[in-house]
Amino acid sequence: GTDSGTAHEVSFGGTLLNAGTQTIDITGLQDANYYKLELNGTDTAGNVGTMLQNTNILYDITLPTFGSVTPLTGNRIGPNTRMVAWTNSEELASGQVEYESTAGSDSGTKYTVGFDSARKASGAQTQDVSGLVNNSTYKLTVSGTDLAANAGTPVVKTGLVYDNVAPGYGTITPKTDAKVNLAGRVVAWSNSETLQSGTVAYTRMGGSADSSHSVNLATAGKLGQGGQSTDVTGLVHNAIYTLTLTGMDLAGNTSGITPQTNITYDTVVPDYGSVYPYTGVHVNASAVA
Repeated sequence: GTDSGTAHEVSFGGTLLNAGTQTIDITGLQDANYYKLELNGTDTAGNVGTMLQNTNILYDITLPTFGSVTPLTGNRIGPNTRMVAWTNSEELASGQVEYESTAGSDSGTKYTVGFDSARKASGAQTQDVSGLVNNSTYKLTVSGTDLAANAGTPVVKTGLVYDNVAPGYGTITPKTDAKVNLAGRVVAWSNSETLQSGTVAYTRMGGSADSSHSVNLATAGKLGQGGQSTDVTGLVHNAIYTLTLTGMDLAGNTSGITPQTNITYDTVVPDYGSVYPYTGVHVNASAVA
C-alpha cells in the first residue's frame, strides 16, 4: 500500500510493564494498507522474550456502503416486489434489512432479517422479508458493519405502502355469448386501482379464420382507476372470440385472466329478400294480409 516500508513504533513503560492484559494505541497507520505487528520485550531479570509477529493485518477506516437499494421511497410494494436489493461495497461482519411499519393497522411493528454468510459478501444482494400487512406503510432500512468494525451509514427508504390485493375490473362488456358489431366490440370495464400495465385482447376461438387482436392499456392511456373503455380493431365478420382483460397494479400484483367467451362479431346488415307488395303495385285487401 501507500505506507509500505514505514514503521510505526511505540515503546512502553510504567504500568504497561506490569504482568497481565495490556492495551496500547499505535497512530499513523494509513487506510487500505497491510501491516505486520511485532511485539518484543525484556523482563526484569534481563531475559529477552521471543518476538511475536502477526502478519497480513489490514488497516481499514472506510465505512461500508449499501448502494442501489430498492424498493425506492414512495413505492407501492407487494409479494412480488417487497424483495430488498442492495450492493455491499465490501465484505461485512454483520448486517440486516428491516421493514418498520409507520402507518396502518401494522403501525410500530418491525420485520428484521439479519444477513447470512452469503449476504455479507461484497457485491449485489437480495433478501425477502415476509409478514407485511396489506395497506400498511413501511420504512425500509439497510445497515451493516464491516470486518474492521466500521459501521456503515444506514440507507433508509420511506413511504412504502404494502399492497397484496390483485386489481379487479368490475363488470366487463361485451359479455359471454354476445353478438357484437362495430360499436358493440368496444370493451368497457372499471379498474379497481391504478395499473402499471394491462392488455385487452380478442382471441379467435371459432367461426371465420382469424388470430388475435389486442390493445396495450398503457399505450391507450387506460391505466387509471375507475371506468375505462377501448376499441379493439381488426376483428373478422362471423369469427367467434374470447375476450380477456389482464393487468398488473403498481405493487406488482397480477390479476387473473377474466374471460368472456363465445362472442360473435357480425358486421353484415340483415337482408329481407323479396318483399311484396312491390313499389307502385295496386293491391286489394287480401294482398296486403
